[in-house]
Amino acid sequence: MNDNMPSFERLYEFLKANYRHERFEGRNNHIWNVDGVEYSTIVTNSHMEYMQEFGIGVISCFESKTGEVIKFDLDLNIIHGCNGCNGCNCNEVE
Repeated sequence: MNDNMPSFERLYEFLKANYRHERFEGRNNHIWNVDGVEYSTIVTNSHMEYMQEFGIGVISCFESKTGEVIKFDLDLNIIHGCNGCNGCNCNEVE
């Protein structure tokens, strides 16, 4: 277990600030929710699991508000953003 993990609440707010609304809270409805759990909660839990395993988080260019890949550390500092989906060939974020 990584003791440096952000709280669920902090990560949720970070994701909310950096995700496109329609890819995060905009999907909190009966179509996207699973067993009564809101989609944005599922996404946040998925990020928590990924960060626990790899020590970083990544928001894809399709999900981020900027349209760029966002890589961030356990303190929720953005450590890399690139135009990877538009041809920068940045293997660091894959």
